[in-house]
Amino acid sequence: MNDQSVTRFWDNFIVKTKCYGAKLDAVRWYVRHAEAYIKAHQQVRLTRHTKHQVEQYLHDKGRSTYLKDWQFRQIIQSLRILFVKLAKTPWARDFPWEDVLNSAISLPDTHLNKSI
Repeated sequence: MNDQSVTRFWDNFIVKTKCYGAKLDAVRWYVRHAEAYIKAHQQVRLTRHTKHQVEQYLHDKGRSTYLKDWQFRQIIQSLRILFVKLAKTPWARDFPWEDVLNSAISLPDTHLNKSI
């Protein structure tokens, strides 16, 4: 991609992010989350990413003790925009984005399995 194409790509991403209701001050974080995903998978073009790659990335991010639930939901939404609206990968429309978003809640510290 040349510089102009990259700029156009991120401009489109920002427009789509606003369509999903992201607050203006949060848009840059959505961009950062999408950039982090792309950087982590830079050897594969976005249009060739699989559902499994996204699931694995979200699984790994979801296990982070540093992320708050709303931050994790931003990551999910940024990937949703990236794959549904921009890359338009065939699997992305049927991906259970809402289910993943709904399950993105922080568990209380008391949520430990004591039987182990």
